[in-house]
Amino acid sequence: MSKRLVTRNNITGFLTGDTLLLERDMLMTPGAVDYARIHGIHVVHGAQAETQAPTPVETPDTLRQRIADMLEKEFAITDSRTIQIVQATVVKLLATS
Repeated sequence: MSKRLVTRNNITGFLTGDTLLLERDMLMTPGAVDYARIHGIHVVHGAQAETQAPTPVETPDTLRQRIADMLEKEFAITDSRTIQIVQATVVKLLATS
């Protein structure tokens, strides 16, 4: 079974609010651990993730915000028009699937 690697550069993509649900198939790099500690991210491990964490409810507004955050932090995209186009495309694709 392959593992998903959580790094300092991609950790925000795995967050639900300020919580990282670290599932059994996930590994965190030392940089990701430091990032989580510095930014006050709660890391819930393994079976705890299945029993303690509520299932997140993604609304279109929170999805758009997460997309904007990811584009800015992970890809250094700050152009508001580009962000809006990506947001609209993702929301549309998810609505039709």
